[in-house]
Amino acid sequence: MRILMITQFYAPTIGGQERLVEDLSIELIARGHHVAVATLEHEGQPSFGHVSGVHVHRIASTVGHFFRGYVDPSRRHAPPAVDPKAAAELRRVTRLEKPDIVHGHDWLIHSFLPLKRRHGPGLVVTLHDHSLVCANKRLIRSDEACAGPGPAKCLRCSASHYGLAKGPAIAVGNWVMSVTERALVDMFLPVSGVVADAAGLRDRGNRHLVIPNFLPTRTPIAAPKERLPGLPAEFVLFAGDVSRDKGVAVLLEAHRLLEDPPPLVLIGRITDPGVLAPAVGPERAASAALLAAPFGNVSAVGPQPHEVVLDAFRRCTVAVVPSLMPEAFGLVALEAMSAGRPVIASNIGGLREIITDGENGILVSPGDVEALRTSLARVLKDSALRARIGAAAESRARDFAADQIVPQVEQVYEDVLAARRTSRARHRPRPATTAARLRAGRTGIAKGLHRGGARAIQALTALGKSADRARPNPTAAARLSAGIRRTGRGLRRLDSYVILALIALGVGGTAIPPGAASPLRVILVLPLVLFVPGYALTSAVFGRRPPDIVERLALALSLSLVTTALVSLVLYLTSLGLTLYSWAVSLALVSAAAAVAAAARPSAAPGQSTRVLPHLALQLQRRRVEIAVTIAAAALVAAAVALARTPLASHSAPGYTALWLTQDAHSSGLILGVHSEEHRRTRYVLRLKLAGRTTRRQLTLAPGQTWQETLPPARRARALLYRDGRSGVYRSVRFAAHSTSGP
Repeated sequence: MRILMITQFYAPTIGGQERLVEDLSIELIARGHHVAVATLEHEGQPSFGHVSGVHVHRIASTVGHFFRGYVDPSRRHAPPAVDPKAAAELRRVTRLEKPDIVHGHDWLIHSFLPLKRRHGPGLVVTLHDHSLVCANKRLIRSDEACAGPGPAKCLRCSASHYGLAKGPAIAVGNWVMSVTERALVDMFLPVSGVVADAAGLRDRGNRHLVIPNFLPTRTPIAAPKERLPGLPAEFVLFAGDVSRDKGVAVLLEAHRLLEDPPPLVLIGRITDPGVLAPAVGPERAASAALLAAPFGNVSAVGPQPHEVVLDAFRRCTVAVVPSLMPEAFGLVALEAMSAGRPVIASNIGGLREIITDGENGILVSPGDVEALRTSLARVLKDSALRARIGAAAESRARDFAADQIVPQVEQVYEDVLAARRTSRARHRPRPATTAARLRAGRTGIAKGLHRGGARAIQALTALGKSADRARPNPTAAARLSAGIRRTGRGLRRLDSYVILALIALGVGGTAIPPGAASPLRVILVLPLVLFVPGYALTSAVFGRRPPDIVERLALALSLSLVTTALVSLVLYLTSLGLTLYSWAVSLALVSAAAAVAAAARPSAAPGQSTRVLPHLALQLQRRRVEIAVTIAAAALVAAAVALARTPLASHSAPGYTALWLTQDAHSSGLILGVHSEEHRRTRYVLRLKLAGRTTRRQLTLAPGQTWQETLPPARRARALLYRDGRSGVYRSVRFAAHSTSGP
């Protein structure tokens, strides 16, 4: 069987999902299958290679160069929409590998959905997280487990997680693509019943089968020189991202309250250094170099290779998984259990499906510091309890061995292929009998003779008329007039009116001054940013014969994201500058040009359109598209209203640095300021061009710190902000008298 894995990250990138895809690929190859992987390209990695017998294709993407879904700048994430470049690359890889099954693992599968065909490969998607219903993939809101998706709260939560500029677009895009995904995927494989219930697979009738994560057949063993140095004989171990939603703050507090506790070792990416500040101090928490060094009873060693993490599990006294978020599965807990270590975990999410409280582990309420402290003290003092729970945990981990789980995946592949073969056979026309073929042949000959005779009579009649009076050739003016009339007929289409109206409203919204009318401003501008450019471009490309309505809306959102990113980049790099007004006008020009191009396309001949659908059905289809576009526009306006009612400060988004240059309301001077919301202490270089002079300042700001200075009056000024050690302008802002500019 030929299998194509689609995942946004792959080895050597470190992560739980990446490791699981790699292990599954290797196990399938060991069982005689051909496996290829399509993943996003990253710096320093070849575009094609072989890793443990797996064909690895690293593909380019359009949005990937501008889209940063998370705060880690070293990773390019797939957007929750169709990426045009990634879709073209996946088409190339699919034609090259000729897979029987395509197995998706994250949002990169969205770029494959337009390529899904009835006679193509089967499509299976493993749900490693809650991304089918949650834009931030974790199903957590305000550091607490979310009860479920909802339009208003998902928009606010996404804006808080990704930033106000792209959060709503990601939420809307994920909602649209989840509808498409449910319609086109042949089988969903959630890694736990918690994921299946949260995604509503059973309620919505989606074909699915819960197949948990597994432990590979061959467990890597770290060489002595690769082990973590300085580990004591007894220590408490946490492995995972060092962040608040993983419960690190709760673990640090519980560990601090223990009497004479053993050292606590934290292994994983430090994505939220502020969590460590109470335990190690703000100065040490802001420095990655200081965090890597031992400090008292707490040590954060950063991300480590998988074999080093497994070796640490074998050597630890107890492992702790104190998550506040509903873990989709809890692979870290399973790996600790396979090493025969007792595990204390939160009683939440998929962890409850792995651990039985009191038998093969201990479950505590998430966020309960006292319960975690009590359980830690009990396990650390009772060696017999540790031995009993560790043995039971190791026995439980054998239920998740590769030879138990991978055959279930193989069976799913076989079932999907069998179902597709049955579907193709059902739609294949039955062969006609000899008598039927003869009757059809006689009828066809008769019709052909009749049509031939009619055409001959028409040709002779036309020839006779042309002899009496010659038909004049149309002049250039006549052709231009015909083109104008054709454009006018096209502009009378309702969808063109909707596009042009939204363009006008969006540009008009930028003229509204900020303040009391800000909600109205957001309502008018948001559709122009999120939807209008992509829909206009889709109409220009496909004309009056578009793809399916779901695919068309998905393409519209994808092209809008791409257009918005490209326009922002062009304005940012040119002398025009990136302001709300220049941004809206540029998007309006692109959308209007595409709308006029779509309207100017000649309509299909009447006979041509009726070959596909009857005339009435075609008219209903056209109205259906227009109704869907109107509903989508209304939904965007409603989303803007909900978002505008609870405005979020833009600098509150993670990893965002704000730069401003405004006029003082009480004097004629200028105010220059920088607010840093990076995740560690950051050094900046600030260049100021004022009154024909350029000055340079060096700033060092901690997360949440603000620097501000009052400047003398000036008619024009410009500020450029650089992050120390990185090339390129990070933020820029202009000021001109009697005008307002922003980054």
